[in-house]
Amino acid sequence: MLHRRLSFALKLGLSFVAVTLVAVTLVYFMTARTITSRFAAYNEQARAQTAHQLCGLLAEYRLRTGTWLGAERLLSVQYQIVTNGRVIIRRTSLIGGDFSLTDENRIVVVSTQQSKIGTQLSKAEVASGYPIREGGDRKSVV
Repeated sequence: MLHRRLSFALKLGLSFVAVTLVAVTLVYFMTARTITSRFAAYNEQARAQTAHQLCGLLAEYRLRTGTWLGAERLLSVQYQIVTNGRVIIRRTSLIGGDFSLTDENRIVVVSTQQSKIGTQLSKAEVASGYPIREGGDRKSVV
């Protein structure tokens, strides 16, 4: 019986290829995982920063007016398009994503989802939001 032996150089070359493939695969998955987690952290940071700015704007509005009536005008822009003699009026949110503004009783007073307006949010939903404070007291949540 004649056994054919692989040369040492061929074995070394195959080992090198196998180690290289394993290393590239590990680097790929580690990089993909890191990018995904960093992007999620960036999105959360941007969301928190936007909410902080929005809370300040809304607190100032509430302090000046004493009510939430008309607060939705701060959060959107209305524009008109005239085409073929017809006027089309559209309103666009200045804040990306869904959000709701509640009053002291957890009742939604402004929302990007019209069906939520007038409904009461659960304590858990309110706890996950960003507080709007007036004079140190928590008055509302975004």
